[in-house]
Amino acid sequence: MKPDQRDIAKNVRAYRRRIAAAGEKEVMFKVSNETIALIDELKERQGLRNRGQVLGGLWRFGGEKSAFMDMSAFMDMKAGPSCACA
Repeated sequence: MKPDQRDIAKNVRAYRRRIAAAGEKEVMFKVSNETIALIDELKERQGLRNRGQVLGGLWRFGGEKSAFMDMSAFMDMKAGPSCACA
């Protein structure tokens, strides 16, 4: 059985309310496959759960290019923000 559009919309609204209640917001943006590969490499190296934690760590650190390339600069990002973009 195919879901009704109203049911889908209702579920999406509920999901967004849960995200907002957690003090977060989901965003979507385009990046190159090369960028995704780099983010995924950082995620694996640091043992993080998702890409949002990598991005949160980069933004907290100021996005300095040298810091981006130096893994020791990220210290422990495991407690950082998360998103549904894993």
